[in-house]
Amino acid sequence: MMNPVLIVGAGPTGLTAALELSRMGVAVRLIDKREAPATTSRAIGVQARALELFEQRGLADEMVRLGNRGRFGSIYGGGKRVFRLDFGHVESRYPFMLLISQAETERILREAVARQGVTPEWNTEMVASGRMRFRTTPRLPRLYSNLRTAAYSESQRPG
Repeated sequence: MMNPVLIVGAGPTGLTAALELSRMGVAVRLIDKREAPATTSRAIGVQARALELFEQRGLADEMVRLGNRGRFGSIYGGGKRVFRLDFGHVESRYPFMLLISQAETERILREAVARQGVTPEWNTEMVASGRMRFRTTPRLPRLYSNLRTAAYSESQRPG
């Protein structure tokens, strides 16, 4: 059995990575230095494309039920509106910015990864010392065996 893929951080990105990898049968270990899941939000909402991807996993309906559909937004500077956003022009089943607490988004994702057998390990921090080296040849599933990869040192990198 291969070592699990280590995912550092049980926020939306780490949880989504854990969900997708575990769905493909890849063992994952999800760690987070926090003591427990977030109870506050550090994001304004979920965009249409993310909702489309969450829909494929059966997660979008609950998010939409819990959130508020933001159709427009404005950005202000110097006391004046400098830009107006109209999400109604987004070509999607979700032509809006879904205003939902990041804590709710994470809860929904945590429940989805739990169904895949993945549980975040809280109070677990990745600590690295010294120079880390990485393998330059990735191991890819047979499906991707025709891809070519290249690795460059900083001095060899093109362009």
